[in-house]
Amino acid sequence: MRRVILPVLFLLLGAGAVRAQDSPTLLGSSGEVYRVLRGAYRDLFPAAPAGGQAANPVLALEVTRDGRSLRTLVPGTEGPGPEQAAALAADGNRVYLLWGDGRDVTVSGWTAAGWDAPFALELDATSSKVNPQMVATSDRFPVVGADGHAAEVQRTILHLVWLDRGPGGDRLLYTAVVSQDGELQRSNQVVELEPLAGQAGPMAPAGPPPMTLVQHPQLRPGRDGKSVLVGLVSRDDGALATLELRPVGGDIVSFADHARAVIIETGRNNPGSSRVQLADLARAVIIETGHTLFKTSAAKVIESTFIDSIAGSSEEVELAAAAESAARAAIGEGASLLTLPEKDDADTELVELAGPDAGDAGRQVLDARPALRRALPSLPPDADVRLFLSADGDAASLAWAGTGYVRYRESTANGWSVVHTLALGPAFTKEAAFALVQQRLNSK
Repeated sequence: MRRVILPVLFLLLGAGAVRAQDSPTLLGSSGEVYRVLRGAYRDLFPAAPAGGQAANPVLALEVTRDGRSLRTLVPGTEGPGPEQAAALAADGNRVYLLWGDGRDVTVSGWTAAGWDAPFALELDATSSKVNPQMVATSDRFPVVGADGHAAEVQRTILHLVWLDRGPGGDRLLYTAVVSQDGELQRSNQVVELEPLAGQAGPMAPAGPPPMTLVQHPQLRPGRDGKSVLVGLVSRDDGALATLELRPVGGDIVSFADHARAVIIETGRNNPGSSRVQLADLARAVIIETGHTLFKTSAAKVIESTFIDSIAGSSEEVELAAAAESAARAAIGEGASLLTLPEKDDADTELVELAGPDAGDAGRQVLDARPALRRALPSLPPDADVRLFLSADGDAASLAWAGTGYVRYRESTANGWSVVHTLALGPAFTKEAAFALVQQRLNSK
């Protein structure tokens, strides 16, 4: 399996508006209902400040539990700017809200104790963020604490995909915001999705792709709650591509970064030692760390990958650089053994979303697996074509509606199926037909 940790591309993007969902709503783990409201300050909060501020559009989070409601102002939205709520996601008793004014995008978490400090994502403020979508994944894992012992942490990753419009043209972009034990890691980096999607297959495009597909990248939860699926259509070659994006386990990354720090410290305390000697001196601590975190047969493989990389590194390479290379090798090996589902033997790329020193949650790595690549079939040029994805991204359907019908085509091993037609009626609506298309994919 080919694995490369890519440097993340910072993109200069170009002004417009976030096209948000209407009143995002979320059901919490204890039966509470979260709903985002948008309206004039005085209409949502009778005690709003007097004067011109009372007419400003604001966002409010309404929390309803057991028939009783609480309404709270979203911090930073009380100004004259036209903020729109984009999405909600939950992590235990903390709910995260993503909102923006069309150029800036902000996220904050809320609990019964109040709002966390808002974090404005590091995006170019001059570009248009169109059709943003957010999905959260959560996991628990042990990490190496400051005392060298393992401590379990809870991680939630907010995955965000949107169409970005700037001076250089349209781009399909992705970023992630990490919350660890309820604390937002206040940094993010942006990845362009199309380069990760691979090359077009043998089919020639049937014509220009419908703009509804090009302008609406799709984001949905993956097969096990630990990954997300992205579906996108390239304007250039008319190809549909799907990607499964899976965060690498935090235990793997914690091991690699701890081993990296141990090697650098060992070198500092033993000047003049060869790389083989340094690897031997640090071996016991590295092995103990691996067995503490993993407790599986994979521990030996990951430990050996790191130690062998250090021992085999050139003396002409600075020790810090050699330690970083060994850490990346261990992450790649660990991801192969412990992160990907067993059936995945395709090439993947490891994308570093945050470096070792990027906040309290540290390094974050994403495993990007190209799942499906197909040139689009013949489609009605002016239709509102919808894209549906299977839970692993290996299958997709394209569906569109007309007067009295919904038609769809499914991906096959080598191309696309014939056009299937679902007849609509008083008891079978367009949305019900679309739901059946998605249901069929979910069963694959």
